[in-house]
Amino acid sequence: MLKTAGRSGTIGPAMNTPPKTRIERWFDDYAASHRHPGNKLCHSIGIPLIAISLMGMLSRWNWGPPLGMGSASAWIGWDAGLILWALAGAWYLTLDWKLALPYLLFALGWYGMGKSLPLGWQLGLFAVGWIFQGVGHRVFEKNSPAFFSNVRHLLIGPFWLFATWIGYPRTAPSEEA
Repeated sequence: MLKTAGRSGTIGPAMNTPPKTRIERWFDDYAASHRHPGNKLCHSIGIPLIAISLMGMLSRWNWGPPLGMGSASAWIGWDAGLILWALAGAWYLTLDWKLALPYLLFALGWYGMGKSLPLGWQLGLFAVGWIFQGVGHRVFEKNSPAFFSNVRHLLIGPFWLFATWIGYPRTAPSEEA
């Protein structure tokens, strides 16, 4: 049997801890810069404001024929907001499909909310969202935003926030002896 050093430093039986999944490693890395409750609150406000307004602003950049027929054709078409949603969604599915599927439906709601806002509101909410992010890191966490070290954290932030809101397990449950 493989022996490893335990927390006390003594040698004992190997811990039957499976290696962390990709999503657990991403979430752990992101969470390391988001520990203070004040920062978490600021992110709970700022991330949705940024995501809603960004997808709304990107929805204004459209091309190609609309999808569908009838009155829905004006609403459903190819635009940069949907492209961002689809590309991010493809990556989320590779990380954890069980979390990605409900999140993508949720994020589609953010897209619809953003698309329905006038440009002035989109710009204002985008700015306010970033102010909340800045306050969270500057005042509470006293560190730089995680995306300064890895730009993919811009995509992990909303996914991580959704996971915390729904209580999705970020680590495997421990086995009881």
